[in-house]
Amino acid sequence: MFKFQGFSINTEVAAADLSRLSRKEWLALRQNSLGGSDIAAALGLSRWKSPQELWLEKIGQPLPKEPSENLHWGLVLEEPIRQELSRRTGWDIEKPNAMFRHRHLPYLTANLDGLAAVPEQGPVVVEIKTTGSKGPEWEDGQLPAEYALQMQMYLSIMDLPLGMVGCLIAGQKLVTIEVARDEELVAQIQALAASFWRHVETRTPPPIDGSASTAELLSRLYPTSRSEPVMILPEEVDLWLADYWSARAVEEQAAEARRLVENRIKQLLGDHERGVTPAGTRISWKAVTASRIDVSALKTAEPATYAKFSQTSSTRRFQIAS
Repeated sequence: MFKFQGFSINTEVAAADLSRLSRKEWLALRQNSLGGSDIAAALGLSRWKSPQELWLEKIGQPLPKEPSENLHWGLVLEEPIRQELSRRTGWDIEKPNAMFRHRHLPYLTANLDGLAAVPEQGPVVVEIKTTGSKGPEWEDGQLPAEYALQMQMYLSIMDLPLGMVGCLIAGQKLVTIEVARDEELVAQIQALAASFWRHVETRTPPPIDGSASTAELLSRLYPTSRSEPVMILPEEVDLWLADYWSARAVEEQAAEARRLVENRIKQLLGDHERGVTPAGTRISWKAVTASRIDVSALKTAEPATYAKFSQTSSTRRFQIAS
């Protein structure tokens, strides 16, 4: 039980006074549990991290990664956004100096951006986000999937009915979205999280998926190749290839259909740079001038300069030959 501004919250404290934890102790807490920023990746629904990469982190084999500029500014802006949310809502929003865990699923943890004690309602979970996007993703009242899952997980851990997400868009507009606890979604999240955690406990990697983040992970895991010996692949690969060629055919048909629409519009535009449809969609076909270095000419005319500024990089190219 956690006491907050006169309210009792039905949760457990995994660690109190986080300011006293060393970096090593903090990382151990993160490694041995699924936090809110992990849950979308664990469920295979993250745009930025695959289940396989998350699994490596949880078994103590994380891949080296450059610090994110987005993450840095998100942390820097968290406190001023929290203060502005307090001003706008009239709520006293505090950042708890504790990490919480689910009472029955101890591998699910929450490190909250804020808790608010709302008169006649009780505690409300507060999450703070930043985004550079100026599009409608946040302004239509719908949370991106990663944050919707995070909030539902936090509401279940804290055993509370309501949360609020505040997001600063492009440093210029602060939007707020209220989130009610969805018991059906919570149950699905918990079941899928339990399945992922079994992979961690048994040190068995989760199955490969088709996400771009998984493709990037495999390139990072296996950056080099050896030409010999030729590996004899299992029979099931031929079944996978049937799906591969079917997907390629669908991609090519879709690309041709897209080009057909583009070409029709280009023919209508002619030498006009911009057009607008009756529904208000703006379309442009602008002339763009770009300057590029003629690498072949430079190599011939100034070989020493070319050699001085050349960089060698190595990537692996995936090809299928029937």
